[in-house]
Amino acid sequence: MSLYLEHIKQKFGSTPVLNDINLVIRPSEFLAILGPSGCGKTTIGKLILRLYKADSGELIYKGTDLEKLSDKQLKPYRSKIQIIFQDPYGSLNPKMKVKDIIAEGVKKFHIVPKEEV
Repeated sequence: MSLYLEHIKQKFGSTPVLNDINLVIRPSEFLAILGPSGCGKTTIGKLILRLYKADSGELIYKGTDLEKLSDKQLKPYRSKIQIIFQDPYGSLNPKMKVKDIIAEGVKKFHIVPKEEV
């Protein structure tokens, strides 16, 4: 699978950003992507979450091609897929309490009843 990103193509020409990526993650497994700065780790994560749209290829999750889903259809999958960045300051708001950061996702995805949050 070759993944091209239109907005990056405009900056760098027609060079593929990521080329021939094939990941298989089985139940009870997780994926850690390691590499030097600029190698595409964040881009892969954002493609999986569909924060970026791939120009080609497919993204299959439990038999469903996430690339073909509308934003509304994708919502239930987003609670099961997440990126955890190594730099906490890049992904957490230092002005928020930990309980509020955790509660934010719990509320958004209706994980527990509102009164239990």
